[in-house]
Amino acid sequence: MTEVKTSIYLRKYGITLKKSLGQVFLSDERIARKIAANIPEDSQILEIGAGAGTLSVELLKRARKLVVVEIDTRFAPILKERLGESDNVVIEMKDFLTMSLEPYSSFIMCGNLPYHLATKILERVLTETKTPLCIFMFQKEVAERILALPGSKVYGSLTVFVKACARVRKLFDIPPSMFVPNPKVMSTVVRIEPVRKVPEDFTELVRRAFSSRRKKLKNNLKIPQEIFEEARIDPNMRPENITIDEYLRLYEVVMRWKKTFTV
Repeated sequence: MTEVKTSIYLRKYGITLKKSLGQVFLSDERIARKIAANIPEDSQILEIGAGAGTLSVELLKRARKLVVVEIDTRFAPILKERLGESDNVVIEMKDFLTMSLEPYSSFIMCGNLPYHLATKILERVLTETKTPLCIFMFQKEVAERILALPGSKVYGSLTVFVKACARVRKLFDIPPSMFVPNPKVMSTVVRIEPVRKVPEDFTELVRRAFSSRRKKLKNNLKIPQEIFEEARIDPNMRPENITIDEYLRLYEVVMRWKKTFTV
């Protein structure tokens, strides 16, 4: 049976989308199936930003338990209709950024993330959960920043933070025509597999390093020459030319120095 289109559900329940919430919903069931296929069967899954449930329907087919989170309570009846009532479905009409994640900490995370909140959501997932896998859809520009290589113009603090925490891989792009309403930008689905937690001090060090891309690393960080020497990093390099492993090594040296000196 062909799934009813997202736009039909919106008309049925008289819902107009809110620009303030960045509401852009996937409407193509084939893309939803393609996204869901990246998640192992019989998984516990939490979907962030379920919206009208197009992706939710496909995730449910692969889930031992599916939790869908949606901030806009107007979508509750649509989600209930499309997902039905079952012991393996939980509908949370809440703000993902403020809700308790403890019950779902080890769930696989998936979702079409709101463009304007994507980095905040990703940071919370990587710092506050024990998820083994994330399949997230981002605005293509954000995905490019996450996936960037050293020396790239878009390689920055977000790149270093995410890649220090996880293995990342681009899956595929999605054109605007697959959404309601059609956004002005392409979207990209990214696989993120967390491998470690990084301390808040590391994140702050990286932010300081990228505080001015035109300046050399030594001018942004303002730490002793001896630290750079011990970390085997040229202080005259610019922040976008330092690899993930070099940032991790620099952080370890800074922490050792802090035990004895004030850096």
